[in-house]
Amino acid sequence: MKKTIETAARRASGPKRLRLVLFDIDGTLVKTHGAGRDAFGLAFAEVFGIRPDLDRVRFAGGTDFDLFRRLAAEAGLRPGPAEERAFFERLPHALQHLLAARGGAEALPGTQILLDAIVADPELLPGLVTGNIAECARIKLEACGINHSFFVGAFGRMHADRACIAAMAIEQARSLVADNGELEAIFLVGDTVRDMAAGKAVGAIPIGVLSGADDTEALQAAGAVQVFRDLSPTQEIMAVLRGALPGGN
Repeated sequence: MKKTIETAARRASGPKRLRLVLFDIDGTLVKTHGAGRDAFGLAFAEVFGIRPDLDRVRFAGGTDFDLFRRLAAEAGLRPGPAEERAFFERLPHALQHLLAARGGAEALPGTQILLDAIVADPELLPGLVTGNIAECARIKLEACGINHSFFVGAFGRMHADRACIAAMAIEQARSLVADNGELEAIFLVGDTVRDMAAGKAVGAIPIGVLSGADDTEALQAAGAVQVFRDLSPTQEIMAVLRGALPGGN
């Protein structure tokens, strides 16, 4: 992490105009074969002694904070701060257990190559906007060897609303470059309509991928300006990130 922060600082002190590229994790960068979802059920049962009905809520594009609240409400529970804290302490352990049992997390096609290209470009600043809490995000990304690729990030315990989480990541990036330049553009890459909506809400350019939950029509209806099958078309995606901005900027 220290090396990543130092690299980000050097990048921020270089070009005066940077482009921030924010990524969702699940269904966009990695897949966990259901371990992320099932970890909720396992941690919930450990804290409350009952199995939640995971089918009652939509996990795709959700945030861990909001999902916890919804599952608790569906179960007729009103957890206090101590129970909430206990759940989020157990969640990473449940995730690690299930990933180990299921062969780990897997980077989706094109992920590593695209991230390497973005990190190598001095005008692009990669970051995270994820519904995962920070500990679970780290576990998933480290399992795929890509945790080192991101200079800023906001996570699912910070707020229940994904758009607010995106705004926090953008504020981090602006603080990073404040003394030396500005963000010329912001992109948000994700696989769900919630990702696209969050991008629009914070003034980012939404880019959809079909490697996760939603289809092309749904992503476009939610605001996606481009939709790719996954992150494999490196050159095409980099062309969008480096290219002319909507409105002729």
